[in-house]
Amino acid sequence: DLENLSNAQLRYELQNLLAEEILTIFKTFRNVDARLPPSASDRDIDVKDEQEEHMWRTMLEGEYVQVCRSLNLAMEEEKDNEKNALLEKDHVEDESISSTSDNIDDDESNDTCDDDDDESIPVPKRPSRVPFLTRKREAIRTLLDFDPNATEEKSAASSIADDFGYIASNSDPDITRAIRHHQTINMMKASLIKNSQHQSSNLGYSIVALRSTIPDAGRGIFIDGTARAGSIVAFFPGQVWPKEFLLQPTASSKAFFDQDDNFHLSLRYDGILIDSRRAPYAVLNGQHINPWALAHVVNHPPPGERPNCRTVMINFTQKMLNKKSSALDNLWRYVPNTYARQPSLFGPKVLDRDVILMHGFGLMALRDVRDEELFYDYRLSPPRKKE
Repeated sequence: DLENLSNAQLRYELQNLLAEEILTIFKTFRNVDARLPPSASDRDIDVKDEQEEHMWRTMLEGEYVQVCRSLNLAMEEEKDNEKNALLEKDHVEDESISSTSDNIDDDESNDTCDDDDDESIPVPKRPSRVPFLTRKREAIRTLLDFDPNATEEKSAASSIADDFGYIASNSDPDITRAIRHHQTINMMKASLIKNSQHQSSNLGYSIVALRSTIPDAGRGIFIDGTARAGSIVAFFPGQVWPKEFLLQPTASSKAFFDQDDNFHLSLRYDGILIDSRRAPYAVLNGQHINPWALAHVVNHPPPGERPNCRTVMINFTQKMLNKKSSALDNLWRYVPNTYARQPSLFGPKVLDRDVILMHGFGLMALRDVRDEELFYDYRLSPPRKKE
């Protein structure tokens, strides 16, 4: 009975539920990594591997065909929905006129009727899938058209952000080649994760970084597929600062934490801080290779838009990750965090039931989210009025 549980017990039960889902997500990552060549994330892009390059291109071409089909279906669905909405509007107007005509002489019934009974709760309009699918299609087209051997003059990079939110003219050709390589891996990993089977079930969604639907907002993070309400959709990467090191800030530490123009400092509800300011937009190399460690790139909703996800505390426990197991079963490499300072012996860990190896932070879907950009409330303070 949830009503009889304390806040601490509720948090513990939530962590148990999250642990099962996170295990499924991490094992899916592991299964996908096993299908890709070992050099997929860290090979020197100057080393030519024609077989591998052919594999990536074949996968991109197949994904391009799929997204074109999905986009055509989404556009047809929107046309049908618009027609049905117009028909429903005409029907409602006809019913309203008929009802007014029938009741014009029936004052007594009008006095006794309850107006609230006639009011219907508006059904929220499902966001369009077209903006995401269009961006994804054009992003894949960019990768297919990219020639890594082209000279700078031939590539003629545009000064306008492409559908990845990347401005190629701001980088030299070598950097652009490296970025296109990692964009290809990210795109195909997302597709494999979305469709990967794990224990007779599949996640049915993944996330990709593309140009945001918010004008001039740079990159945004999109759900590719359908994430059900309550699903984990992203993780915050970066260094973890235990609460006890933040209670008595020094002048130097205050200056260090004040530099957060991109809102990449995230505070858990228990006072533990996640510092994502130096985290990349794609975690592919090194020991921590979580492809969903992109929560710090998710945007605050624009005016008139409601958040479709929210932050949630995540505790990576020894029982969950089985860190002491063999390399085959070790899922620790998907934890996208490290401690900036180790928690003290008598810090928050002393009251935990399970052995927490790392404190983390994530985003959870507030509703069913399908082929759309993620938004969460930054909980920004209103600007102060000038006196």
